[in-house]
This record gives sequence, structure tokens and C-alpha cells, in this order.
Amino acid sequence: MLRVDYLGQQWTGTWCAFPPVPDDGRILFRNRDRADFYLLSNFCPAPFVLDGQEWPHVEMYYQSRKSANPAYRAELGRKRHASWSKYVGDSRMGDPEMARKSWFRRYPEDLRGDWEEIKEETMRAALRAKFFQNKYLRPKLSVFPS
Repeated sequence: MLRVDYLGQQWTGTWCAFPPVPDDGRILFRNRDRADFYLLSNFCPAPFVLDGQEWPHVEMYYQSRKSANPAYRAELGRKRHASWSKYVGDSRMGDPEMARKSWFRRYPEDLRGDWEEIKEETMRAALRAKFFQNKYLRPKLSVFPS
């Protein structure tokens, strides 16, 4: 059994279509578990509509909310790959590992002043849309009603 905190609700269930959760109880997309749990990744192609626009994956939606500048959003949408969205939207200001392709490296003033306050709700909205608009995803998780 796995306990999941999803959108402020506690769910207890088992994974139906996935292998067992690793012994340490964590799913690590970056290195260890990407192939087995890819449907849970923000990079997984799962189109959804949110804020009146269709998004190819959660990563693009999430990164798009960091700035209202139309030029930033155009650059973000130039390629539909999730990794492109992540690089362009990298907002780790002052971090030496900040992506060279980051919009905010060149235009730090474009980053929303309230980003730290709204980023979690932004992610929740995107995940909610991803899982509830893509009917093929919900049955993969027994913790979600079909």
C-alpha cells in the first residue's frame, strides 16, 4: 500500500499498472525510476486544456505561468518538448547551474514577483487537468476514482 497526498487529500491505495514502489518509498524520475513511472512525470505527453489553451504536457503549462510576457510564452512554445520548456523556464536566479537557455537569465525582470507563492497551486491545477482530462491515465492509478 502507498499513501499519497494529492491535491490536499490523503489517498491510500496500490498502484495498478505500475511496478511496486521502490523499498525506500520514493519515485525518482531523474535517475532511477523514469521508465517505470513515466506517466506520472510532468514531461509525459498528456494534452490538456487549462486557462483556455491546450498544453502538450504539465511542464509547459507550469513554466508558462512564470511570466506574462508574450515574447517569453512564444519562446516557450517554439518547441513542444518538455525539456525545452524546463530550460527556457529555469528560474533558479543566481544559481551557477541555471540553464544557459533560460529566458530569466537574460530577462530576470520578467519573472513574476509572486511566483514562489503561486507555484504549488499552479502545479496542482496542471496535474488535476492532466489526470482528469486524460481518461486513459486515471485507471492506471487505483487511488483515483475512474
